[in-house]
This record gives sequence, structure tokens and C-alpha cells, in this order.
Amino acid sequence: VKIHGYEQNLDTIKNYLKDFKAFFGNKMLRELNYEDVRRYHTFVSKRPKKNGDLPEVATVNQYLKFLRRALNIGVQLGWIEKNPFQTGAAIIKASQENKRNRMLTFDEESRLLDQCFDGLK
Repeated sequence: VKIHGYEQNLDTIKNYLKDFKAFFGNKMLRELNYEDVRRYHTFVSKRPKKNGDLPEVATVNQYLKFLRRALNIGVQLGWIEKNPFQTGAAIIKASQENKRNRMLTFDEESRLLDQCFDGLK
């Protein structure tokens, strides 16, 4: 389901919103500021996962990206004048995420080559 630029399971979106409500409480959107967003970042990054480990930077960034998008929609709808993400230093730092180097398995490589050679016939 694509909702305002996000192709995610509706349950995932509901979980994000539930998490925001639990953290920010009954605070009005127009009352949110950069410091609130920064504190939320700290909260999410220090909240242990089910196995006790801290979340990866990419996971924290997913929460923040969704919050930023939700606040951008709030600006578009006229609910707030400015997105708090735009009033301070960047909070989402994709450069700190662990980069992945995906390697094909031997089976995947074999199937890929078969497809390539089938196209030459």
C-alpha cells in the first residue's frame, strides 16, 4: 500500500504512529520543535530491541524519516507552519548507516548467466 510516498505495510505505519503518540503524548503538532525531535532521536537510538541490543542507525533513521514525512504532510495541510526537522542541524545521517555489499550466491550467479546466454540464442 502506497501512502504519501511510503510503500509499507499498514501495520508498520500504525506502529510508527503509535510510537510517536507514546513519546510525544498529547503535545499538539504546532508545539513540536527541533529539541523534541532531537530527544525522540535519542530515545529511539537508546531503546533496546527485543534481544537487548541497541537498534542499528538505519532503523533509527527509518523512524525519523517517517516522522519527517508525517510533519511535511502537516505543513502541506496547513496544520503546522514549519517542519521542526528544518530548523536545526541534520538529525538523519544516512552516512552513518552500515553499507551493504550484496554478493550473488553461486546459484544466483548461475541462473543469471543462464538468462544472459539464453538471450543470445
